[in-house]
Amino acid sequence: MHDDRVYVGSQAGGVHAFETDTGERALSTGPRMDDEVRVTPAVTDDGVYVGSTGRSGILDLVHAFHLDGSENWSFSPTIGRLPIFSSPTVANDTVYIGSNDSFVYALDAVDGTEEWAFETGDSVQTSPAVDNGTVYVGSRDESLYALNAADGTEEWAFETESSIVSDPTVVDGTIYVVNSDGVLSAVDTHGEELWSFETNGGTNSTPTVADGTVYVGSGDGNLYAVDASDGTEEWTFDTDGLVFSPSSADGIVYVGSADSSLYAVDAADGSERWSYQTDDEVGSTPTISDELVVVGSFDGTLHALER
Repeated sequence: MHDDRVYVGSQAGGVHAFETDTGERALSTGPRMDDEVRVTPAVTDDGVYVGSTGRSGILDLVHAFHLDGSENWSFSPTIGRLPIFSSPTVANDTVYIGSNDSFVYALDAVDGTEEWAFETGDSVQTSPAVDNGTVYVGSRDESLYALNAADGTEEWAFETESSIVSDPTVVDGTIYVVNSDGVLSAVDTHGEELWSFETNGGTNSTPTVADGTVYVGSGDGNLYAVDASDGTEEWTFDTDGLVFSPSSADGIVYVGSADSSLYAVDAADGSERWSYQTDDEVGSTPTISDELVVVGSFDGTLHALER
């Protein structure tokens, strides 16, 4: 969400923006760019940045658009039918993004020129987190990498026991990352594990952290609340399907489930505040404004609800 607009990518093609108060479409990049977009766009005051998958299967591109929807530049990291599942992160006039060609790229946000590229051992489907001059990114090669943001050199790598397909989260000098087996790890800025917590199912949920608690969804149908300091379980909230990535604001955790519902959960004790039933799985991360929570479902519907 940026300047009272919600920006979404679509597998039907392009990036679209909607006014948060009315739901009216404010911007669409198609037909200028009608490639599939399976990731969340990054939006700044200077533009919109997103990775796409060419419908022809020939080119997968990173696109930069002006806020009026006109294209600024594009960058091709690879050739082949390799969709981009990494959302870009923009920091200090640089776009950081992973690709299924196993590389992490740093691109000049102004003109799209490559600043550096770092090769991992497998595809990179996670979105980088940038903090204090370091880029943190997970790979399907089972490693979390810390890279120098300026030149892409490796600072350290933390090995997990399965692939990483969810984004790392950095809060107060601690990196929280979940592997595909559902193990949540807290890692310090030197690459040392502080603690780990096992959920009971595989996951691609990105953890969110608020007020000393880590919230993460799992394939076992639960939303977990874990103490950020030592990894002890605080509570669980049960749904009837795989739980996706949560968001948190003002003492409430919002999370979608494969049971087609969006849930609002009390952050203190895990009790349900309310739920909203859609017609399909609620797989997107909820976006929160002062008054609304906005979420997409797999049938292509964007839902805006009063908090």
